[in-house]
Amino acid sequence: MLHTGNALTKKAAFKALEQFSSYHPNGKVLVEAGIVEIMVEEIFTQKIPNEAMNLRKEAAAILGNLLESGIEFENLQVNTHGHTMGSDYIVYSIIHMLKNSTPEDLNTNLIRASTAVSQKKRHPKPFFDSKKLLFKI
Repeated sequence: MLHTGNALTKKAAFKALEQFSSYHPNGKVLVEAGIVEIMVEEIFTQKIPNEAMNLRKEAAAILGNLLESGIEFENLQVNTHGHTMGSDYIVYSIIHMLKNSTPEDLNTNLIRASTAVSQKKRHPKPFFDSKKLLFKI
């Protein structure tokens, strides 16, 4: 229903997924079903402006719900180019879209998604391990 069907069917499916994803224990089931990649595609794919088919707000809400549910997303592949949800490319894309978006609901959901990613974003390994430093006196 997400890839095919008419605009009303697709919009109803996204609304149902938005409600389903708001219950955090459902997050794991939705991730295993591959919903994250579909939502990222819906958010970032350029489309002909068509109000009936603009589901970015709903996709961002679903993504925000999933990321806030505590799923492990750092290594979760979100596109065919190998980018993961925790990759800098996705984080920068969210921020860029936030900067250029006008619908208030979309911006709110993008902020939720970027906040969830930034809170769990792991810092890179340091250049040295302080426990392995040896000092000669």
